[in-house]
Amino acid sequence: MQASEVEQLRRQSSRLENFMRSFKRSGDAERDPGGRIELEVGHYLESLSCCLEDFWCRRAIQSPLDVSKNWLTMLGICKYLYKRCDNRDLAPLRGCTGLIAACVYYQLLSVSTEMIQDLKEPDRAKQLIAEIAKYTKEMETYEQVWRAQLSAHHVSRMFPQTWGRCQEMAPRLGPLETRSNPYMKKWAPVAYPVGATSNPLDVANFVRQIDHEWLSRLGLVLKMPNRKEAA
Repeated sequence: MQASEVEQLRRQSSRLENFMRSFKRSGDAERDPGGRIELEVGHYLESLSCCLEDFWCRRAIQSPLDVSKNWLTMLGICKYLYKRCDNRDLAPLRGCTGLIAACVYYQLLSVSTEMIQDLKEPDRAKQLIAEIAKYTKEMETYEQVWRAQLSAHHVSRMFPQTWGRCQEMAPRLGPLETRSNPYMKKWAPVAYPVGATSNPLDVANFVRQIDHEWLSRLGLVLKMPNRKEAA
């Protein structure tokens, strides 16, 4: 990559990281007395969508070890959110959380597979092989959950607006583009079906649109970061 592209990528990563932190703070605030679980979950999902976009972009300028550490940081909030959505009313958002978790585990096993190819230490190689087996098992578990909650039947019936934008192949992205962003007025096409092995940018776009449509149906909206603060 050229120096100008690296710098542009760093600025984009910084912006996405600021989005992520802002939405997480808003989700944290909804955990206080008087808060609403719907807004808590909604803000956390948007935060995770920004994480997916940020960490996917960073892979071009970071070592595999740093990339792996980034993905690992997402698992704590994924597991919390998965448990938090354990009721019928929040089932679609539990499906979104399961999709994100499956995507993260796939990225982790992919990075571990890449790292193992360059290793000369047998003990470290054995450790990575064990991690890959663990990540694969976790990915498959979450994959089953999200597919049960967000099948084509469920999405078309519960989220008709998002379903209307679904297509098998979304338009090709440039190297420094993301599929969507929290401020969009006109939503981008949605790649569907998506899954653990999909491009994280497509997963983020799908989850973001499900999240916004779900909240809109409840008459709720996310607290958007100030553009200047998020720049």
